[in-house]
Amino acid sequence: MIIVAIQIDGKNMITISGKVTAYNLQSSFITQTNKLARKLVASDEIPIISIAKVSWFDAEALPIFLSIGGILRDFFGQIINLILPEADEMKQFLAKTRFYDMALDSENKGENQIFYFDIHEAYSYEIKTNFNPKNKIEKFAFFKDYYLLPEDQRKKEKYRLQDHYRQYLIGHQFGRIINDKIDGEDKFDDCMDALSEIVCNAVLYSESFSYVGVQVLKSSKYSICVSDTGIGFKESLERKEISPLESVKYVKHESLIENEYLDDFFAFFTALKYSEKQERYNLWKLIHMICENNGTIYIHTNRVEVRFDKNTLISDVYSSMNYIVDHYSSDYDRSAMWIYQTKLRGVRIRIIF
Repeated sequence: MIIVAIQIDGKNMITISGKVTAYNLQSSFITQTNKLARKLVASDEIPIISIAKVSWFDAEALPIFLSIGGILRDFFGQIINLILPEADEMKQFLAKTRFYDMALDSENKGENQIFYFDIHEAYSYEIKTNFNPKNKIEKFAFFKDYYLLPEDQRKKEKYRLQDHYRQYLIGHQFGRIINDKIDGEDKFDDCMDALSEIVCNAVLYSESFSYVGVQVLKSSKYSICVSDTGIGFKESLERKEISPLESVKYVKHESLIENEYLDDFFAFFTALKYSEKQERYNLWKLIHMICENNGTIYIHTNRVEVRFDKNTLISDVYSSMNYIVDHYSSDYDRSAMWIYQTKLRGVRIRIIF
């Protein structure tokens, strides 16, 4: 993916070309966009984003792209203009995945619209390929002021919503995908419980809209991405009166603690330890089930991303944390932890299996 910030006819534009992946968005795109946004806000200008030359969009990247678009809209206080792809294959892909519906917030008559673009152009394409109907994006609105409810009412709402999202996910492609990859009815039920718990938590705690994307990969694998731009692990722990840096005490390499960006790393592992202690099926249980079935799960929060697979998942949370620290490398392909230059608030969970 190539990103260029240019000026055309006096208008500032961020152009994206080539293949767009989750990694590219979380690294170079968010960095370039952040620099331009800070420059433009002083002059009361709004950038235009062009994906005219994009040749491929990973479906797992689409929820992240929508989340970033929402941040830009809130930052500038206006809907962001988007120049659509030139290629018919890309227009078809965005239409069939329901990206256009999500960007326009069609179901709510544009109340949470992120991007503005030419509707006629969006759906004016020649059908080029057979599209897999499993490739889709779903959107979930957040539960406003959930923290203000009495504790007993919060529990009732969580149980109700978790059951609702479980049935919803099973009926909207996710159930078929999990069933294809997870052996046994009991394991299928456990995995759906854990996945619905993650979506439910995003709705209840993130205080932002959440997007869930599904993609069938060419290698007969599936990709699922859950993205929000909410309060993240650190603030969520603080609201539970848990120190986000609790996990620091269990790191063997003290020199690593000096990196200020690693607060996000420690907050994540503190949250994961909290998850490990719970009896219900949640993020820690989901990580286990995905890795046990030869899958990989990536979790990104603020400036830090961590990868779990059969090599990095050890017996317990803190053992896994120390293994990842011990094998840290600046080489993306070798490391299981990455520190990004620019913060992207909230949480992104990507599953490939």
